[in-house]
Amino acid sequence: MSRSILFATSRTRVLNLRARWSWIRPIVQMPRIRKLLHRCLRQYMQSRKREYVRKHAKPGHDSRKLFRYSTKRPPYSYTRGDFWCDHRIPAPDSVGWFQAYGACHWLAEWAVQVAPIHMPHLTWDIRESVLHSTVVGYEKSGEIRWIFDILFFEEFSARQILDWTRKVNPVAPKLRSRRRAASRRSLSA
Repeated sequence: MSRSILFATSRTRVLNLRARWSWIRPIVQMPRIRKLLHRCLRQYMQSRKREYVRKHAKPGHDSRKLFRYSTKRPPYSYTRGDFWCDHRIPAPDSVGWFQAYGACHWLAEWAVQVAPIHMPHLTWDIRESVLHSTVVGYEKSGEIRWIFDILFFEEFSARQILDWTRKVNPVAPKLRSRRRAASRRSLSA
């Protein structure tokens, strides 16, 4: 089976997960989706531990507790850095609850299972680069219609996310204010 070459058009949009959350929330509460999220975040923490040990650990230093994953902690608490120190703690099962910044490559494995339940008429795939991973939904023609990006759906345009996830020489877009975006620029802008 040959795969289409995926391409964006002026119809390509970033899915506003906040606006659609009432439909998506029951999906992320499904037991198999929760289990997958836990597996993805556990792998993310194992990856962070390996990176820490490789770069910073001293002989005899025990870093097991530092990178332990617990299903009792909310996903956002695994954010890399101090993002949530300056922001309101999200309500359980809200969009923000699932935003573990720094875990995009692992969250994409989860999102690629959530998106087709929400929009089964599209084919969903992970689009990734060294800098970022996201999920794109495309038609049989290969046209990308929707981008399902749990972390940056409000901050970046479709063009910025697609450029950021190119395999060849991706460039990170400049982050807009973390306030809700008033509008989206079209892909052709």
